[in-house]
Amino acid sequence: YMANIIIQDLKYLGAVSWCSWTAVNGDGLIDIDNGNLKLFNRYNAYMHFSRFIKPGAVRIDTMNNKSDSQIESIAFKDGDSIILVLVNNAGDSQKIEFSGMRGKYEMYLSDATHNCEKYQSGSMLLSHEMPPRSIETIIVR
Repeated sequence: YMANIIIQDLKYLGAVSWCSWTAVNGDGLIDIDNGNLKLFNRYNAYMHFSRFIKPGAVRIDTMNNKSDSQIESIAFKDGDSIILVLVNNAGDSQKIEFSGMRGKYEMYLSDATHNCEKYQSGSMLLSHEMPPRSIETIIVR
């Protein structure tokens, strides 16, 4: 949910930055529970943007050829790198095909079992299956 809001604000409203006003409490990104730090899923969603998209990165267009797609996407160019954030809102995996993205890549995943973790890398990415209800950040260099 949070990743969708961030993408929509950046993409459709032209926001140039985004912050969470309630970062620490039961409705925020983190909480303190009996002296222990508790990270919410929103924290991992926020990481896909704050960890990889740096000041000065320029938003570039993404294209979705499926009118019924449940994938939200946003991309940025930062020097020689492209940073692509994808959100799969569907309850099943979705095949993603890439064009115009050539080079070495790293892919980071948040889903039911991953918390913004690097889980794939290689020299060229043409397509792949995106897990259900997940967020991916792909960095192409």
